[in-house]
Amino acid sequence: PDLVILDLNMPEMDGRETLARIRELSATLPVVLATGRADEGSLAFLKGAKHVQVLPKPFSLTELQVCLASIEAAQREAPKAPPTKE
Repeated sequence: PDLVILDLNMPEMDGRETLARIRELSATLPVVLATGRADEGSLAFLKGAKHVQVLPKPFSLTELQVCLASIEAAQREAPKAPPTKE
């Protein structure tokens, strides 16, 4: 995938656990973390997290578009990794 949108509060595996699993697979995959609980305590685990945008719920289509445009702009500005030898 090019991007993952997930919720902080999900049954069985919450957003924190899901994000940790995603990071095991890809350190740079962009993640949008949608949440209705955007208080400091519930989001403390994101301190220093890279490639993660928090999108407070409820959000409009315009707010989602702005968030996605921000991610796209950050990817364009990021230095390109050198090609790997196979």
